[in-house]
Amino acid sequence: MVNATARSFNLIDEPWLSCVTREHTRREYSLREILHEADAISDLSCDSPLVKTGLYRLLLALLHSALQGPRTSAEWSSIFQQRHFPIQKIEDYIELWRTRFDLFHPTQPFFQCSNFQLATPRHASQLTPDAPPEGAVEIATHLGGGDAPPLLSFAAAARSLIANQAFALGGGAGTCSARFGKHPNFTHAPLVGQTAVFLKGRTLFETLMLNLLIQRDDRPLGRPAWERESNIRSPGVRACGGYLELLTWQSRCVQLIHEPNGVRLMYYAQGELLDASHSSASSWRPHDPLTLSYLYAGRAQGVRQTIDRTPWRDCGYLFWRRGSDRDQRPAALRQFEELCRSGCFSVAPAIQCELLGMANERAKVLAQTDLALPIPQRLVDDSEASSGLHFGLELCESTGAALSQAMQLLVGLPQHEGLATVQQLYWRTLENPFNELLESLGAQNVQVALSHWAQAVRRAALAAYARGVESTVDANSREFRARVAAENYLSGALVNLGLAS
Repeated sequence: MVNATARSFNLIDEPWLSCVTREHTRREYSLREILHEADAISDLSCDSPLVKTGLYRLLLALLHSALQGPRTSAEWSSIFQQRHFPIQKIEDYIELWRTRFDLFHPTQPFFQCSNFQLATPRHASQLTPDAPPEGAVEIATHLGGGDAPPLLSFAAAARSLIANQAFALGGGAGTCSARFGKHPNFTHAPLVGQTAVFLKGRTLFETLMLNLLIQRDDRPLGRPAWERESNIRSPGVRACGGYLELLTWQSRCVQLIHEPNGVRLMYYAQGELLDASHSSASSWRPHDPLTLSYLYAGRAQGVRQTIDRTPWRDCGYLFWRRGSDRDQRPAALRQFEELCRSGCFSVAPAIQCELLGMANERAKVLAQTDLALPIPQRLVDDSEASSGLHFGLELCESTGAALSQAMQLLVGLPQHEGLATVQQLYWRTLENPFNELLESLGAQNVQVALSHWAQAVRRAALAAYARGVESTVDANSREFRARVAAENYLSGALVNLGLAS
């Protein structure tokens, strides 16, 4: 099956990026428009945090490629002060590579494989973040029986394609194509199991600049997917040649099959697998600098999202320092501190930190995360404030563990549905106080901020426990004794944690 008629949808010129302007209106932009008007745009407007992550990374890869940098803090600062990207460099670059941004180019379709067909196509809607796993939807022909697959607009297909290359889930046997032969079994794309991190400014221009990393010798740029003669050289394990390859990694072989008004079907198979074992000038693979990580056994490990753990509990990793050689803070946050210290800002911009990702189990998306946290500058450059944050997070984790133990004493079982409900209530109650803690650590004495936080943690624990008692305890003598034991335990734990009334 091939595309019946010639069609072009060039992302440089066609409106396909949904945004919210600074005037709070919503409109779609082309790539050219969004880079020209970035300071008039508040932010991307996306249905899914996975799509937003993919689009941020695409825009950053495009900017780095056009600028071939920035190479110094002075170059970075000059662009930031002008409040717009270097227009001529942008125009020269997108004109040079214009044909590679056509979604249906006959030999170089954007983020796809040309001359790539399989025995059976799949629904193109499978590209979307909540689609069933790779092996779940196959059809013999587009004229087969049953309900017709949904039609994706060209704009929606482009957005989903970009997200899928970053977040495609593994699971399912490989297939065979005439071009590549046997494909490997489906394997997770690079951002599965990671928490993406982006600094957010007041406009899209500020957001992109805050995440535009100054080039370093130990982080070669390399080339993005669209600059290669073939987006995918060969399905299978391959080392990464630079940062721009990582931002535009082609984890799937895809060819969209267009209709006059959209896309229903596609060919789809495993693409390239990222080889994490290589590290040299020609094959570069550090931990992704735009993700949240921690050190384990001397190696960076990605912070995973899980269905039962609210993401703000892991934000201590944003500010965790253990000496310059063990600083695992996201690269954009470290760069922001350096830019502040070097005087690049007359007034440092107010920023948020956005955590994006998903919780998954094997080949199923369980939940998606899009959490924006206020980041006072003091948390970035003041070790006392960041240490206070770590203390506050440890306090609520210890209190949560004590609450769980008290509930186990109450119900007499290590596993009980009421335990999960109580924990969920406890952590949900602390979400707003945690945002207040972040802001107060930037504006108040650290001890005062922690004192207010401690009171909020104690109230949340007692309220969650009271709800647990109400829903699980009957008026018999055994449960009365269990309640006394549980309350004595929780009271003693709160005293030991410094949370006495």
